[in-house]
Amino acid sequence: MSAIEASIHTALEQHLRAFAEPRGLRVARQGYDFTPPDGEYLRSSFMPNRTTNPWTAFSDPSVFQGIFQITVVWPAGGGVDPALTLAADIANHFGRGTRIPAADPPMTIEERPSIASPLQDASSLEVPISIRYRLIR
Repeated sequence: MSAIEASIHTALEQHLRAFAEPRGLRVARQGYDFTPPDGEYLRSSFMPNRTTNPWTAFSDPSVFQGIFQITVVWPAGGGVDPALTLAADIANHFGRGTRIPAADPPMTIEERPSIASPLQDASSLEVPISIRYRLIR
């Protein structure tokens, strides 16, 4: 991963941490050991996509884009609404027009994050939120 992808990832994780820490939510981050708690928690996934060069000059900037996915993991048996409410709060935190200043250069979320259908298994309910990012550098 080049420095720009690492910068984008770090900035998005910092913005997530600013949401999670005041609420006492733990975050399972890619590449780190994590023991799930008995209650709800979040899981983050950084998925860079194709880098494009829509301009003609070799010195023109590149467009870095991808998805930062946050999954709300909720204990089974509590219904769907609490997990969906938390997912909506996260989507609002990363809402359209949100500026992520820690990226270099600063990044703006250009569209509202998408909340996917809840996924149920025996022990938990998972609600994925996809945040599309785009940075020109």
